[in-house]
Amino acid sequence: MRLCAEDIRYARAIDLQAITGIDASNFTAWSSRRHISERNLGVIADALGIEKSEVLRGFELRRQDTRMAREVAEKLERLQQLQTCSA
Repeated sequence: MRLCAEDIRYARAIDLQAITGIDASNFTAWSSRRHISERNLGVIADALGIEKSEVLRGFELRRQDTRMAREVAEKLERLQQLQTCSA
């Protein structure tokens, strides 16, 4: 069985930790400012049975999802503030 970037995108960090042995924080805190070592990248790719480029693509998808969720949360907060002000 092989995983793909989409699988990494939606996998729980704790499950990725169990399979790879890499701490879950490496999966949950992925961002454009945070990088992964070449060694850890290789360990993850080997454990998941996929190419390093596919792992990186999965991390990028996770980063995009996190960014989008943050943007939506900020919009909802602003909307709540507007409703409070107008009430």
